[in-house]
Amino acid sequence: MQYFYELVKSQAGFPFKAFIHSVDRLKMRWHNELEIILVLQGSIQVRIGNEPYVLHENDLLLINSNEIHSIGRTSHDNILLVLQINPDYYSFYHSKFNKMIFNCKSFLFKGEEQERFDLVRHYLAKVIWELDKKKTGYQFIVGSEIHLLAACLVKHFEYSLLEDEQAMNVNKDIGRIKSILKYIEENSGRQVSLKEIADHHQINQYYLSHFIKKKMGMSFQEYLNYIRLDKAINLLLSSNKLITEISYASGFPSIKSFNRRFKNMYGCSPTEYKKANTRKFHDRHQLGEEYIAKRGKTYLDVDRSTIFKRLFTYLKLPDSGMPNAFRQARISIDAQRKGRPYQPYWKKLITYTRASEGLRKGWQNQLTELQREIGFEYIRFHGIFSDDMMVCNVEEGGKGTYNWSYVDELFDFFQEVKIKPFIELGTKSQQRDLQSWLNLVTAFLKHCINRYGVKEVETWYFEVWNESEAGVAFWLGGKESYFSFYKQTMLAVKAVADRCKVGGPAISYQNPVPGSWLADFLAYCSQNSLALDFVALHIHPECYTSFDKNLTYDTLNSIHKKIKELLDHQPEVHITEWNTSAFSRNLIHDTCFVSTYIISNVVKCLGKTHSLGYWTFTDINEAYQAGISAFHGGFGLMNQQGLKKASYFAYYLLGKLGEEIMQQDDDYIVTKKDEAVQILMYNYAYFDELFLQGDTSALTHQERYLVFEAKPAKEIALTISGLAGHYKITRYSLNREHGSVFDAWVRMGAPEHMTQEELSYLKGKVHPQVSVAYLELTGDYQAKLAVPVHGVELITVEKLVI
Repeated sequence: MQYFYELVKSQAGFPFKAFIHSVDRLKMRWHNELEIILVLQGSIQVRIGNEPYVLHENDLLLINSNEIHSIGRTSHDNILLVLQINPDYYSFYHSKFNKMIFNCKSFLFKGEEQERFDLVRHYLAKVIWELDKKKTGYQFIVGSEIHLLAACLVKHFEYSLLEDEQAMNVNKDIGRIKSILKYIEENSGRQVSLKEIADHHQINQYYLSHFIKKKMGMSFQEYLNYIRLDKAINLLLSSNKLITEISYASGFPSIKSFNRRFKNMYGCSPTEYKKANTRKFHDRHQLGEEYIAKRGKTYLDVDRSTIFKRLFTYLKLPDSGMPNAFRQARISIDAQRKGRPYQPYWKKLITYTRASEGLRKGWQNQLTELQREIGFEYIRFHGIFSDDMMVCNVEEGGKGTYNWSYVDELFDFFQEVKIKPFIELGTKSQQRDLQSWLNLVTAFLKHCINRYGVKEVETWYFEVWNESEAGVAFWLGGKESYFSFYKQTMLAVKAVADRCKVGGPAISYQNPVPGSWLADFLAYCSQNSLALDFVALHIHPECYTSFDKNLTYDTLNSIHKKIKELLDHQPEVHITEWNTSAFSRNLIHDTCFVSTYIISNVVKCLGKTHSLGYWTFTDINEAYQAGISAFHGGFGLMNQQGLKKASYFAYYLLGKLGEEIMQQDDDYIVTKKDEAVQILMYNYAYFDELFLQGDTSALTHQERYLVFEAKPAKEIALTISGLAGHYKITRYSLNREHGSVFDAWVRMGAPEHMTQEELSYLKGKVHPQVSVAYLELTGDYQAKLAVPVHGVELITVEKLVI
């Protein structure tokens, strides 16, 4: 029997073990624990004593303590949930529990009888849920679920009691069968006989034959063949031996006998089995279980999404609202203390995808509103020279000309809304003719200077190419060719305007493919005395399994370490793409979680980077197929219809912070401007263990909050001292009830293809809750706030002139 993977491991002190696994070979088993098996996918064959069963998806079976049984695969793959319970532990609560023999086989009963089995399935699902979430006190919750399961078995299922004498006989039989099976396994490679085994154990041959058949449900010869086939399977997958050699090495008397028994067991020839299963075997045994758990999607990972949807149908899921439990915290502030300077570096940069999208009216309306309410300094994009910008034209006779009409229209609009371009110098495909490329870049710079003035253009940023480490998707050469390309492009820009800011390499830093890309690039620039005004990188997980809670912070620390090691100057650092993931259909993007993700990372990374360019400000995105649903998981702070997501309001609230930092911690920041104080507090909950392992089954179109760690609401006792006079106290609340348009859309009924009336309703309704109080204070201001999970609270205290 092989365990493909184990999602939930037993923990010290628990009288049970819960795990999810797959079986691919048959093996005899017995143990003291009660074992409950729920088939989540596929089918298995099980034999308990003389009784053979075939279990299919959703079937439930309880194997009693010390029942000799075998479990093997059928012609289909399988995934099982298994719970093993130590009956001796529960005898403390019920003195006869360890002697109970239960009849719990769901597949023997019709639909109307399934209610009690559904109750067992429910407890199994609850155990898995709580073990995964690991919220405070989960050990007690899991223990209570196991107790309820035991009570369910006693109350709702037939059982008989094993008398003391019977128990002694069972233990005696177990010892004997264990010795017999050990002898058979050790000698299966030769022509071992039943008489030889009987003589070895000093018992009658015919009694032995009857004993094996009664206890194992199969004859001696049948079991011997199972053992030989199991050995043959291992040799098939792990060696290059010929089929004939494997046949004799496994103990079969002839190749004909081997082939016949193999096909009867597995439904195919040994050669066909080897071809179909060798790769999976080597993945498990050579790469290791940890690698299998963390790599990209496999057939097993796809199955997991399906099986957990089935499993969680038996789970009464936690209320998605604010939990009853609270974590308590205190924040005390002296309004008179001085703070340290604060630069809102997050306002330096916002992003979108392709340059040509900026020519659309709907897109421009959204950027106009973003700038009016928040106001970013730069906007980063790529594809300025792509075909849809129609820059390069070939006239009759083959003469090439440049058409800057669309570029001018875009950049003129940027000036209108007071935002500067952060330009990725690249095209849809790699420029094969280097000189033509350099001519294009030179002409572009000259045109921009002639139109907007050299002083203006010198404030812009020029990022050389986009994710060149990604191979054929973005760059046709290796890193050495990119380094040379950067050098030539940088020199072309500097030849026109030496003060223009040029940088790179714009790689996805957490991507395992680049290896030493950044270090080698920095070393190349240093060794060749190349101008590098800024280091540009992207940080967004390529898949769920590469997501780490501290990814952004740790990446920035690593970048600064490499810069310090390899350069003799300190260039600016710009993260020109940053989001919760790199997938444009990640349903998480629409949720209230992203608001706390943004604020938590922005606060934690203060002083670590010059910009953290959120990817992207809008779901209007022509780089990917348009999303059908209004909330399809697009990157944007605003959806295609201009509805502002909770992530938008995270920046809106960040924009209300002051100019000095007075205090900060993991879940709040306090700032000051003149005599006004601002306190921004948040309750950031991260993804749970299953989701981080790649299981997205609990994430659906309308339910998107079951993939986070279980955290209670936070109760904050806030005290601001040193106040004297009349004050305006404004409180902003951003959470699932206030400011999350996705949650409002779900409460509305999740309508698709919304009418103007429905869109207007959501636009008018969705905003952080605002409350205002006017107080005369002499000393302290005190307040108690409850911040729900994924919630943000901002309090501003402004002194009034009376």
